[in-house]
Amino acid sequence: MKITKRSDIPPMNLFLFPYKTEEDKEFVDKVKTFLNSGRYSWKARGRGARTKPSIEDMGRPRGYDQDLPLDRSERVAVYIEERKGFREAVEVFLQEEKLKRWRQEARDRLEESIKAYEEEYCETYNRSE
Repeated sequence: MKITKRSDIPPMNLFLFPYKTEEDKEFVDKVKTFLNSGRYSWKARGRGARTKPSIEDMGRPRGYDQDLPLDRSERVAVYIEERKGFREAVEVFLQEEKLKRWRQEARDRLEESIKAYEEEYCETYNRSE
């Protein structure tokens, strides 16, 4: 994939945590708990030595080449990204707010024009016509 501008880079955050003690594991669970699942998606991937756990579990050295289970990992990489649906909903909301602001500005300008007309010609503008 060729990246030509900043917007081509997917918005993703990567955090690498140790994952050996129970405190480390509880911390990663708390990260999961505190994330708003409606706004963010997250995934945890195991990092660390793969050969020894693979031989112990599967009897072959290349069993965990693609994925290392969290319970066998030394570190955990937590990937956090904003859900696309949420981002699109925010953009729609902002567009609607911008449209509301433009409509209000147009109404305000029209009211100013009507007042100026009434002051200049000393008559009331009939809005029903």
